[in-house]
This record gives sequence, structure tokens and C-alpha cells, in this order.
Amino acid sequence: MKRFRLKKKMLGAACLLQVLLLCLFGCTSGSSDTVERTDENTVKAVFSDMSRHVCDAQKLSAAASGAGMSLSVDESLGSIAVSDASSGKLWSALPVAQNTYSAEACAVSAVLTDGKKYYELNSQDNAAAFGTVSCKSISGGTEITYIMAESASLAAASREAADGARLEITVSYTLEDEALRVFSDASRTYVSEGFYLCSLSLLPYFGAESDETAADGDFILLPDGCGALMYTGDCSEARNQSLKTYSDALIPAFGVKQGTGAFAALADEGAAASTVKAEKNTATRCRRAWAEFSFSGADELASCGMYYRFLNGVNADYSSMAAACREHLIRKGMTDFVDDTENTSLPFFITLTGKIKKTDSAISTFKTLTDFDEAEDMLTVVKAKGITNLKVRYSGVLSGGVSQKDIKTARPLLSLGGKSGLKTLAEFAENQNIGLFIDVSLASASVHGGFPSGELYGGKAALSNPMSGICGPQTYEYEVLNTSGYRERLLALLNSTSRLSLTGYCISEAGVSAQADTDEAFAKISTALGAEHKIMVDGGAFCLLKNASYISGLPLSASVANSADYESVPFVQMVLHGSLVYSGTPLNLAENTSDALLKNVEYGACPSVMWNYIAIDEQDKCAYAPLLDETVKLYERLDSELSGLQTMRITDHYELAPGVFVTKYNGEVSVYVNYNDTAVSADGVSIAAKDFIRVG
Repeated sequence: MKRFRLKKKMLGAACLLQVLLLCLFGCTSGSSDTVERTDENTVKAVFSDMSRHVCDAQKLSAAASGAGMSLSVDESLGSIAVSDASSGKLWSALPVAQNTYSAEACAVSAVLTDGKKYYELNSQDNAAAFGTVSCKSISGGTEITYIMAESASLAAASREAADGARLEITVSYTLEDEALRVFSDASRTYVSEGFYLCSLSLLPYFGAESDETAADGDFILLPDGCGALMYTGDCSEARNQSLKTYSDALIPAFGVKQGTGAFAALADEGAAASTVKAEKNTATRCRRAWAEFSFSGADELASCGMYYRFLNGVNADYSSMAAACREHLIRKGMTDFVDDTENTSLPFFITLTGKIKKTDSAISTFKTLTDFDEAEDMLTVVKAKGITNLKVRYSGVLSGGVSQKDIKTARPLLSLGGKSGLKTLAEFAENQNIGLFIDVSLASASVHGGFPSGELYGGKAALSNPMSGICGPQTYEYEVLNTSGYRERLLALLNSTSRLSLTGYCISEAGVSAQADTDEAFAKISTALGAEHKIMVDGGAFCLLKNASYISGLPLSASVANSADYESVPFVQMVLHGSLVYSGTPLNLAENTSDALLKNVEYGACPSVMWNYIAIDEQDKCAYAPLLDETVKLYERLDSELSGLQTMRITDHYELAPGVFVTKYNGEVSVYVNYNDTAVSADGVSIAAKDFIRVG
């Protein structure tokens, strides 16, 4: 009778989820074929006059004030500035004095195309120069309409008569929630017939620096992997970064520090279409960071928004920038607090692999690494050894293995135990209070046996093979589905697994699509799944965080090695810790296990391993049996020192001495990490070589 009631409850939940999906989904997107952009087929804006590219403080008029800030506008230039009373800093869309990069500065820039050529337009040379900028006072600020075109006559023409590259866009600048809000409404954006918008940059020179204002200690904070500081005091070497949201940047945010003032910027609407960019230009001597929003289809206009929070004094650092981003996400309901009611011991992440293709081809043979019975046996042993708070990600479970087929037809693999075997494993995990998360790919499928012909595709992508170097190729090629097909595939997943007692899913490819509506579609996926299931996210895509509980494989480094002008910092971890539980790189796959362990401790990451039941050879680093006892001892030390921190915020992080770092939690607990080969005493604390210590 109990089993019958459970089955009835599960079927009822599946029906409720289907109803929720019907309410949530229902969008399609178009696409256009264009030539690749080159210098030869790009028409650049014609420089008008330097006076239109420089902020004249005498021409600024008050637009709004509040929370120690005042917003001003130059109506003739369509430019804005924010004065921070605490630091005395004036943050301007245009440079406040003529310098080496002034001729390029603008408040808004855009690129249009007709499919053959690309047209670069900006608010100063293509709107202010033609007198086609208009301002309107609104609650909390100002609203500026820019009509940008190739020529004055085209700018002045009506929408219907425009026969060239012409963009009409309205941007609102308001002070709200103790921040500057910049917003472009897609419903008020008009592109001339035969053209479409490729990219849009809002305030691309806001807070830009030149040699005259740059100082030692100034930096740009970038969401590169875990986060990175690009130091801007010295501009002797050029450096450029372009970080696409979800694939290169997990959080669409950046920060700028200049002297005693700073700001943190976070993309809001249209975040999935954003790319965080930064440059140190040795020719123009310009240092700047901004967000560019990209669009790929003629029918794909999306609203775009940014928030800027201003900091000063001792708060003008990356810890406070992370806190500002975290506070904004909490206000918007994107993150909450970790639920610690289930288990107070330190979570331990295990990634299991069911079946994997040996090569990325249609005729490849498969290797079974852990079937459902073996997974249950492994987890039974691990828990008996004393690791009770287990979060298990199980990949390669459905048709196609790690290189999954279309979810519409994918089913639990018979060679692993089929539906009955997976159901038995899921019931075991629930009874043992083990978090089990089955990998699913909803937006992509293997090019070999992937989507049915005739369906819409968003292109192709190469996704990394987590087992590369042990089994299989470095990457697998996938077809990417347009967002219009997500609802149907999610329904198929729910229907095919409704009787399997599954309580969790791991969404493994959130960053694979470059479409502007991806964030909305994935948010709907996580909302629907999260209604009745726990969600784990592979890598930590921003659009899924609201409904996720765990993150597997959150980056603990930047894409660029540390140097004198570029340094990785735990920015992403400081934003997320205390809201979600995350792991880093599996310790058994690290080149230097000791340093990898210390990095996990420094960045507040839970320990993780990638284990298989079957050993491929004697050198297999993922065979769990030989590693078990040593791993249990390591976990016992970590749990005794670090348990209880998962519910706390990381409130500060800094380098105390060369090779010695401090991570502070809630301003109460300090964790000292020493990467040196010798013991170090600092701040009244002695830390052994290659070790860590908790104080508080």
C-alpha cells in the first residue's frame, strides 16, 4: 500500500509539473544568415568633434539624487554622470577632460548589419552630432532617446522612410535600490527595414581611466572563472578580455576601482546575451570595462539592463564588490540561504560515470565504468566509512552515455540496469539521505544520433569530456537546440522518469547556447524541475542559481595564469557562498593534490572526487577502491575543521603574507591557508607548511 501511495504521489507531481510547464513556456526565436564581420566589410562611425566626446561639468543638470548619490545629465550629448558624495568621485559616461582616448568615448554604441556589411554607430558621432538626442525627466532620473544613423538626413528621416543603417533606442538612467539603473526596453527599440541589431553597449566608457588618473592599486574586477583582478595602474602592456556569460563568465558582473572610489556592475535583463569586456590599450592609454549585449537573429531583440553600485574608502575593494553583487541577487530573489536542516557535516561530492564512448563517432564502442548496482555498492561502503553527507552526480546514465542522445528518446541504459535498476538506486539514495543527481542535457544532444531531422538548431558546440585522459576524447560534439524546443524536452524527461523515484537532476550544459533568450528559458527549466526536485548545476550558470541547491565543479582559477598585472581571486565564491553549496575540481584529478586541497579550503569549496567502480588500468586515477581509505582520512580532517561554514557568507579575502591567504566568514571565523613549503607565523597565528588552520 505504501509503494502504491508513493507511485500515485509521484505521478501527481509529474502532472503538476506539466501544468507548470504549459504556463511557463511558449517562445520562439528567429535567425538570420550574415557574412562574417571583418575590417573590410565594416563601416565605422565618422568622428565629428572632440567637444561631443568630453564631459563638460558646467553643462550637467541635476536629474535625481538619493542615498548619497546624485545623477546628472548633459541633454545635448545624451551623457550622464553620477557623483558619489562619500568619496567625492564623479563617475561619468564620457571623460571629464580631454585625453588620449576621448575621440572614441560614447554613452551608447551599437552595431547593425544588413547581412552584407556591418555598421558601427555611437551616440556621439551618429546622434548628438546630428541633433537627434532627446531627454525626458522620469521618476528617479532621466530617459534619453538616441536616433543613431550613418548621416544627418537618415537620422532625421521617419522610420518608414529610413533606407540605411538607422537605430532608434531609448535608455533610462535612474537611481533606485541605492544604485544606478541603466535599462534599454526592447519594445522601444526600432531598427530600419532590412537591418538588424548585432550588438549594443550601454555606458562602454563609464569609469574609463587614462594615464592622468590611473594609480597603483587601481584594478578592474572580471568574472573570469572564479574571478580576476586586472591591475590598471600600469599600462605598459596591452591586455584585453572578452568573457561571454555562462561559457566564460558564470556571473555577468564586473567592477572598477579608482583610488578611494569603486563600483560593482551587474547585468540584469538580457544577461545571457551579455559579454563582459575589458581592455588596457597601450595606444590610447585607456583602461575600461563594460558589458556588450549581442543578438543573433532579425526577430531577436531583447531588453538589456545594468545595475551599478558605488563603493568608497575601505569598501573600495573586491570583497565589497562581491558583497554588492550578492546583495543585489538577494534583493532580486536570485539567491537565498543554504538550508542546513538535513545534515550539518561537510558535504562530500562524488561524480560517477555510467557509460562513456571511447571515441566521438557514430560507430564508437562504449565502456561501462559504474552500473547502478555498483553505484549502490560504492555508496554503501563510503557511507559506512563515515562520510554521511554525500552529494552524488551521476553522468552517462541515459542513452548515449556521457555523449547523451536527444532527451526526447533517451532512456536509462539497459547495460547499467535499466529503469528498474535506476529506480532501485534512487530509492536506496533517498532512504540513506544521499543526494543523487542524474545528469541531463535538455538543450543539446550528441551529433551522432542526436535531434530528429527538420527541427530547429542553434548550431554546434564542443563540450568537454570529464573523463578525458582516462577514457574517451577531449571533447564531444553536440547539436544545440533552439530554446523553442526546451519545453517539449523537459516534458519528455518528466514523463520518462516519473516512476523512477528520482529526487534530483544535474543540468550539465546551461552555457552551451548563445541565444539571447537562453537565460529566460533555462530559468523556466529550473523553476519547473525545482518545484519537485533538487537541482545541481554543472559549473554554476547564473540563470539557474535561483532554483539550484548545489554546484558541481565551480571554477577555482581564472583562464589566465597569475602575473604582475592579472591575479585570480574568489569573486564568484564570495557572491555565492552561504547561498549554494559548491565543489571545485575533483581532488583525484588535480596535478598537485596538496595545492588543490588548499585551494578548495581557501575558496570555501566542498571536497569532491570523480570515482568509478571499474578501473580501466593500473594507473586509473578514478578507480575508487585504492583511493577510499586515504580519502576518508582527508575528509575527516576537513569535516572537523570546516563543518558549519557552508551556511556562512565569505565576507573578506586577502593575502596576509606571500603565499598565505585569509578567508573570513561572517566577520567571525578566519581560515588561514599556507601554500609555502615552510611554516609561517603571521597575524598571531602559526600555519604549518602546506596546511591550513581555522580560527573562530
